[in-house]
Amino acid sequence: MFAKKTTIEEKRNIYFAGIQPQSVTFGLDTIFSVEVIIKISDDFSKFTRSPSCYSQGERVLKVLLTFLIVLVCVFVTPLKAAGKKPLKLLKTLEWHSQYILDVKFSPDGKVLAVCGGEKLSDSGRVKMWNANSWKQKNSLKFTNTLVYSMDYSPDGRMIAFGCFTGKERLYDISTGKLRVVAGDRGVTVKFASDSKTFAVSELGQSVRLFDINNGKLLKSKSMNGRFDTVESQVAFSPKGRWIAISRTDRLRKGLYQIEICDANTLKTQTTLRADSGLVTSLAFSADERLLYSGDEDGMVIVWDMKSQKQRAIFRAFSKPDYTLFSVILSPDGKLLATAGINAIKLWDISDSNQLVYTVEGKGGFSVAFSPDGKLLATTTSSIDDPPTIKIWSLPDRK
Repeated sequence: MFAKKTTIEEKRNIYFAGIQPQSVTFGLDTIFSVEVIIKISDDFSKFTRSPSCYSQGERVLKVLLTFLIVLVCVFVTPLKAAGKKPLKLLKTLEWHSQYILDVKFSPDGKVLAVCGGEKLSDSGRVKMWNANSWKQKNSLKFTNTLVYSMDYSPDGRMIAFGCFTGKERLYDISTGKLRVVAGDRGVTVKFASDSKTFAVSELGQSVRLFDINNGKLLKSKSMNGRFDTVESQVAFSPKGRWIAISRTDRLRKGLYQIEICDANTLKTQTTLRADSGLVTSLAFSADERLLYSGDEDGMVIVWDMKSQKQRAIFRAFSKPDYTLFSVILSPDGKLLATAGINAIKLWDISDSNQLVYTVEGKGGFSVAFSPDGKLLATTTSSIDDPPTIKIWSLPDRK
């Protein structure tokens, strides 16, 4: 809801109750903000109190035109952005810890895994559910560390866990055993497409590449980060050619870069300049032609890998809670999910990045599509209420 500043704005808040101050796609290439409605309402107030230099006919025409524009913005545009069918909530899964930090479906779609933990007690937790019956299948506990992220190996044999204050772990699904891998302050973990290596992004913006079989360190790359509280985001391309790594230097304002590196050697091939804000998430398209980046200012940038330029940019979330935590593509490559603090949004990237679904309420740090594209798992990030995992049915949009 809009910030309370004046009596006039308070009246507008009541008049536009329920409308979120977030951008929605209007037409093909225009991002139309609901903030424009506020401007129109101001203009309406001026028109109704306008001096007598306006004729009676002009005053009536302006009033009618203003109301028409407001009606289109309030009713037509949100309906278009809402999608033809609402998402159906199938199941709510309970989580009895302070934070949910990541959620993933197994490659075969049979298991949903969730990680997080308790910050006060500095303990981590992982839970796994059967994705058909939604009965809890397994649970893992970690001491002296939160579990910040996880990733399934594409072959489904392993799960890697990024443990902030401890060593990274590899979980063998067939044996149920955890194996410690050398590392320090790992936050983000990602498997390569061949399931032979995985990358760990650590605070201080360094990235390490490990062998999945013996845990041996293969390559290491420093992004020369000057702040230990910032980590690089990483994403392997689906065909195994590249690994995208974000770089941030907060002492040099506006230096937000994405380095496209060789997936085996970590040598930089090209550098993309992200001007909008600190990169918080990265995702490649299945054909490796596009790279999607989300940032702390709520923006999504679509990069053309051939031209190495921005193909499109649009706002996913607006102030005051505009940080975009995660971007992820649906298996068919038609939808892009963005996770924010107050909502989860789905965008049709095959139709000029059109907003098609919004899961309102308290958003979360992560979101996941099932491998068949029929289910969407969302999380809540509130520490006031017990966090939950919600499972939604995605309508067939063919």
